[in-house]
Amino acid sequence: MLMNKILRYSFVALLAMVFAPSFAEDKTDELTWEGLGLDGKSSSYAPFTDKTFNSSAVYAGVATSGSGKYIQLRSNKSDAGIVTTASGGKLKSVTITFNSGTTDRAIDIYGKNESYSGGPDMYNADKKGELIGSIAANGESMTVTPTKDFKYVGMVAHNGAIYIDKITIVWEDAGQGGDTKTATKITFSEGYTTQIGQGPDDMFPEIGKTVALPTATVMAGETTVGNTVEWSLQVTSWKGKDGKPEPSISEGKINVADGYGVLEVTASYAGNDTYEASSKKYTLTVYNTYGLLKEMAKDIADPDCTKDDEDDADGKPVFYFFRNIDAEGFPVATNTVTYVNGKYIYLTDGDGANLLFYGTNTQNLKKGDVISGNVSNTNLGGFWGNLKRYKKLPEFAFTDMNVKVESEGATVTPTTITIDQLKDNINAYVTVENAEYVSASSKNLTFKVGEAELAVYNQFNVSASALEVGAKYTVEGMVSVNKKDKNTDAVYQLYPISFTKTGEAGINEMKVNTKFEGKTYNMAGQMVTSSYKGLVIMNGRKVVMK
Repeated sequence: MLMNKILRYSFVALLAMVFAPSFAEDKTDELTWEGLGLDGKSSSYAPFTDKTFNSSAVYAGVATSGSGKYIQLRSNKSDAGIVTTASGGKLKSVTITFNSGTTDRAIDIYGKNESYSGGPDMYNADKKGELIGSIAANGESMTVTPTKDFKYVGMVAHNGAIYIDKITIVWEDAGQGGDTKTATKITFSEGYTTQIGQGPDDMFPEIGKTVALPTATVMAGETTVGNTVEWSLQVTSWKGKDGKPEPSISEGKINVADGYGVLEVTASYAGNDTYEASSKKYTLTVYNTYGLLKEMAKDIADPDCTKDDEDDADGKPVFYFFRNIDAEGFPVATNTVTYVNGKYIYLTDGDGANLLFYGTNTQNLKKGDVISGNVSNTNLGGFWGNLKRYKKLPEFAFTDMNVKVESEGATVTPTTITIDQLKDNINAYVTVENAEYVSASSKNLTFKVGEAELAVYNQFNVSASALEVGAKYTVEGMVSVNKKDKNTDAVYQLYPISFTKTGEAGINEMKVNTKFEGKTYNMAGQMVTSSYKGLVIMNGRKVVMK
């Protein structure tokens, strides 16, 4: 038995001698334009990942002349940066070979010993790490050598566009006895929740006050390390209700209490003697919910343009789910599409509430469609997005649409209004009658009704070439408002859909200049008395006096 242990020990020792790592030359890794694999594209954001360079933020391009290719970093691209990961050792140097097309520019290089979690967002100060150095771009190769040991390096332009032929990273080989650890990454199970709407728990699958965290698995290459992670969250924005506490994590769930906002959720793996630490994060948006269009339209309305709140900036995240939540049994609420043009979708509840839904019309909604969120017994559909005022125009800027078309072809009739009723009919489908066409300046058309001016903005590019100055029209369209900033007046206007001519220019529309009213002139333009005989002009009309 003892002999077997000795033999086994000797064999293991022999293997260790034969296969033990030895000190070797430093490792060199390079990134070139060709390495990005753009296959001749003139310019592109180039996701590029291999064991050395890990970046989703290389901005690569081809010279205008077509004669050169280069990696391009641009300071005006918020995500233009490169993050590189150590290939088994510590950073020794970073050399950038600039393209001759770059002059008088500079690059910043940052080092870290912890991973750049969240990707190469080099403009976020808490991810930059320690500044190693800045180097000027003058068409030559320049090298930065760190004064400390780093295992990760990131770089970013900080003045305009910089053209780079090659980035060379030299790592110190860990060699025998090195403390190299295996890199890890965290993966999330598919189908985890990234958006929820507030509402009573368990009423509908999409609505609740808690949401389960995804299953997180720590991986080292293809090897599963485990699923022991620590969860944390950071509140990006939050508006609580009735003094409720901010969201928190407990028992594998995020408790969102009563409120709405955006949360950044992070899973962190601490690492050990064998594996490196890693982390992964995702965004959870908690939406405010509305069951009725009239409630939503009322909350966002500002007809006098006097408010100045969050709805005039980014707005608030909202889930609109078409339910009359005040009624017993929660009957389905429906809305009718009054007009559609590109990303502009207008809905009405048929009872005076109107709202613009702005976003991609993925379900090809049409005028006259009656829609609801009653997609199925287990699928409460609706719109997800931000409820806001864009230059004081209320709109629902939606990102997701999942609705049921209850019926098609409903009759949609515009409401006839006067000019002074515009501000009380924002986003409504209307007509204004007896509007006399005055002038046009680009998309801005001017009409008048009586002595009052009607502003018309040709948002939907309706043909206006046949409009005749002085002629009268019925203008059909959607009511809008535009207030550019605090220092300008609000303009209540129409986005026209059609112009219907109702009166010819100059027929029954001529008005007498009060300067000449009651006066009579002969054909030579001389004022005459009532005793004059012949053809005269009286009050702007030709008359024969006998």
